[in-house]
Amino acid sequence: MFRCLKCGQGYSEGATHCTKCGNLLYDRRNDTIGYEKPKLSLDRKFILKLILLLAFILFIMGIFSFISSCINNNAPEPKSIDQMTNKELNQFMEWKKEQEQKEYNSSSIKTSK
Repeated sequence: MFRCLKCGQGYSEGATHCTKCGNLLYDRRNDTIGYEKPKLSLDRKFILKLILLLAFILFIMGIFSFISSCINNNAPEPKSIDQMTNKELNQFMEWKKEQEQKEYNSSSIKTSK
């Protein structure tokens, strides 16, 4: 038989409160006074679903990363004018003239209005 620390009333081992004064009682099973609220426990299925969802998201991100790196690796490196062949240089100069002509035509149309 155990005794209440506040009033001295006897109590059995499973009691949580004194029947005389209502004081929380010492519990020898888990070495605490009174009882503790049960701790929140996450459901194992919920944790498994969460892990699978995160793994799926990482998998999708990996696929996009791989595709992006493949696209960037296939792009040709830009060359300086010194590294261009004559054919490439002529094509570039023609393209540049076309761009300048387009800019001139669009600017002359705007100024004439």
